[in-house]
Amino acid sequence: MHIFINSLPLIILFSIVYLYYRLTTVNLSTSAKFLQMRRYGIAAIVALLPLYITNTQLFFWIYPSHILVAAILILTERTIYFIATKDALTSFNMPFPIALGLYTFSGMVSLHILLLNIFPNHTFVNSFITFLQLILLLPQIINIFYYILFQSEINNNAIMLLYQTDKKEALEYLKSIDYRIWSAIIISFTILYTLLFYMNNYTLSHIPTLNIYTKMLFAFLTISTIFYSIKKLFMRCVLMESFKAVSHHYKHLQLFKTNHIQTLTNLQVIKNENTPQNIVLIIGESASRDYMSAFSYDLVDTTPWLKSNKSTSEFYFFNNAYSCASSTVPALSHALTTANYYNDISFNESVSIIDIAKKAGYKTYWFSNQSKIGVYDTPITMLAETADISRWVSDVFPKEKNFDELLVNFLPEIDLLNNNNFIIFHLMGSHIDYNNRYPQNFQKWSDANETGRVADFNNSLLYTDYVLEKIYNHFKTNNNLDALIYFSDHGTNPNRKRHPDGSGFSGLRIPLVVYLSKKYQTQNPILATTLQNNKNKYFTNDLTFNLICGILNIKSNYYSEIESIASPLYSFNKNNLKTSEGKVSLMNDPFDSEQMS
Repeated sequence: MHIFINSLPLIILFSIVYLYYRLTTVNLSTSAKFLQMRRYGIAAIVALLPLYITNTQLFFWIYPSHILVAAILILTERTIYFIATKDALTSFNMPFPIALGLYTFSGMVSLHILLLNIFPNHTFVNSFITFLQLILLLPQIINIFYYILFQSEINNNAIMLLYQTDKKEALEYLKSIDYRIWSAIIISFTILYTLLFYMNNYTLSHIPTLNIYTKMLFAFLTISTIFYSIKKLFMRCVLMESFKAVSHHYKHLQLFKTNHIQTLTNLQVIKNENTPQNIVLIIGESASRDYMSAFSYDLVDTTPWLKSNKSTSEFYFFNNAYSCASSTVPALSHALTTANYYNDISFNESVSIIDIAKKAGYKTYWFSNQSKIGVYDTPITMLAETADISRWVSDVFPKEKNFDELLVNFLPEIDLLNNNNFIIFHLMGSHIDYNNRYPQNFQKWSDANETGRVADFNNSLLYTDYVLEKIYNHFKTNNNLDALIYFSDHGTNPNRKRHPDGSGFSGLRIPLVVYLSKKYQTQNPILATTLQNNKNKYFTNDLTFNLICGILNIKSNYYSEIESIASPLYSFNKNNLKTSEGKVSLMNDPFDSEQMS
């Protein structure tokens, strides 16, 4: 009975925080449930450790200020983001604010007890602790007032505005804020400080006495928990992630822009006759040809539209295409530029396919359903922003569930009267979690697996096939499509849990499909014949830049015919091609696809 009573605070604390986590989570996977259960179990133990050391675990109420601070840390950011985005959510996790609150409680209680046992001036100690608590709560107060002002969460766009605003504009904006808001902020801070200070004075009368060894233990506990809270938890909360992402973006953007001026100066383009008037590039996400029925008739029909076009002369299906990397940024930053793993050109010194198209007189478009700004999206965003028109679903439809079909809404922006358009669509495709990538009416398959990973992945491919058909039909209906290329950044293995090292070769075998209109084939018979002859040749998608240059029928000082699978001079094969960022030969693929004609 005694053990149960002593364990009761721990049981209650863990139950409360985990229940709150589950109630404010959307589409939580089974693995995530157990991961956070473990995380919060450890965090709850750490939180109550100072109380157990001083044998005051049944009297946690003697630390009301620290309970209040922990509660605000746990609830504010997570709740605001949940409320602000719930209508558009396909998934929601955000576990770190909860752990941050628990670890902060442990660190602050330990520090408070330690300082009161060391310094005789308890009023000064309580004032210092109150000041630290206000500092801790400042980001949450900012979150609250931002939501009150804009009915929105602080996101990357908000942080970008700070970077884009000069001192004069900032002062003008601050002056424009209603005086009642400023009054509310001042009053709130005053009330909060007073409340925390008096709560800390209440704690003063119940503080336990420590001996020298316990003081050393509390010093260690204070330092370790505060360090962990800042380094591992606070820096991973949304507000700080946004600051880091935008800072990272601007740092690399400046370097890219500086170099880009010179590379564009050096770029020479010769536009030959019979170039396509309208060309569409569709970039998939995490699509694996191993699971696409257009590439294997032994599978469930995940790609009925693509499969229906396999026997037509206008479509070319490349059966041995691989990604050059297992993640998006290294794959696409090489696929869309002159940088590849067979030359020494870096991304910041490269020329992009958008640069080529613009220099050749095309109006360029980039429509994306991916993140605009993030630590891992920065290079791709920089490429996107060089297009004449760039749009992101998350910006234009912030309250909509971000299914790829929303990209179709951008189609009216394309000037079809202009016969020279280069249009890029960047899909969300089959990005993990797969069950969040398709609407309910595309749930054709399900399985008994508790995560349903393969079934969900197949459903996401089926939906991608539908989106591809809608984009294709739009241009065909308007008789304005000469060429279309579809490939994926990388693949995935839905049978394997997400891993930092990717999914092996199963995550590298990707689809590559090219469409050429009959008119364009007639105008370019050598190109059409070459693609037909090369559809079983091996290819890594860091050579996509040269493939597109070949289809554009454009010569430049950055175009290499021997690296273009659209050229008779294509010199690559299974023996000399590499994947995994140039580290692994395709010869190592243990499940190489059958040679299909």
